[in-house]
Amino acid sequence: MSGLKRISMAGADIAVTRGDIADLILKYAMYLGRVGTTDTVTIPVARNGTVEHADLLIGPASQIALTENDDPELEGIELPVGDLAEDLRRRIASVTGRGSYASGATEDDQATFVNLDAYDY
Repeated sequence: MSGLKRISMAGADIAVTRGDIADLILKYAMYLGRVGTTDTVTIPVARNGTVEHADLLIGPASQIALTENDDPELEGIELPVGDLAEDLRRRIASVTGRGSYASGATEDDQATFVNLDAYDY
């Protein structure tokens, strides 16, 4: 498991979650921005020494920053993510138009985007 990361949106710290989940949220927001749509994602977060859930609205206007967790009190918390990482990979695949976004694949391996400038809006 990767370490915990802090997710900040629009300059406010909003969540501390597993690093791999935070990385996928950032990628998903980037891809949603490229196609001009939004989505909501529910993620497990560490807050006040307990596990809670946060609903994130992400898309073209998202201003997301990831940093390493700087709160040592949260380090021991186990965040149950179930199939969340795989769900985020499926969502990324649907946005990128690729059939799959296999576990362990990198952005360069999977991300081929349609040239949106070629379309009349």
